[in-house]
Amino acid sequence: MAGALGAPGATGLPGTPGINGTSAENGGVVYTRWGRTMCGENSTLLYNGYTGNGGFDQTGGGVNYLCMPDSPEYNSPGSVSYSEFIGGVEYESSSYGVFPSSTHNQDAPCARCYTGNRPALMMIPAKRTCPDDWTTEYEGYIMTEAYNHHHQTTFECVDAQPEHVSGGSANEYGGLFYFTRSDCSKRSYCPPYDENKAITCVVCSK
Repeated sequence: MAGALGAPGATGLPGTPGINGTSAENGGVVYTRWGRTMCGENSTLLYNGYTGNGGFDQTGGGVNYLCMPDSPEYNSPGSVSYSEFIGGVEYESSSYGVFPSSTHNQDAPCARCYTGNRPALMMIPAKRTCPDDWTTEYEGYIMTEAYNHHHQTTFECVDAQPEHVSGGSANEYGGLFYFTRSDCSKRSYCPPYDENKAITCVVCSK
């Protein structure tokens, strides 16, 4: 038969303190700010350059716009000829009063940005504000290739205050950025959308 439980012993000395841990971030995300050379105050610039794509009259090639660094690095010493090309992308903004008239035919720059500890990112078309508790990276206009051109491209959110690539004002018709709009005769949702107004956008992170 077991005996009675004895009284608790004396408390031991404190152990050796452990090593202090480091603060951890929740990760982040990289995004492109189209039409600008710098990121907003809430993000870190990784690099900037110019917006690249194929020609507007091409039927092949890639559809996505690329942010091409302004300091390229090459590997193979050889040249290629029968291949896709990447050239600058011009604003085809005309004189609608959305962008300054001087923006038309200028080449679009771009910046690659890192959000730090905000790992979620989304672009909202037709909005200028982010949801509560989200950070606004920038706002702008949805732009892409013209509807009747051969070369299809992606929809991108181009900054509402566009900058220009220096020396890129010639009308060379490489890749192009056109505004997008609602056409109420083609099953657009009118209302609430207004016919022929430039569709806005906002880029948000959290």
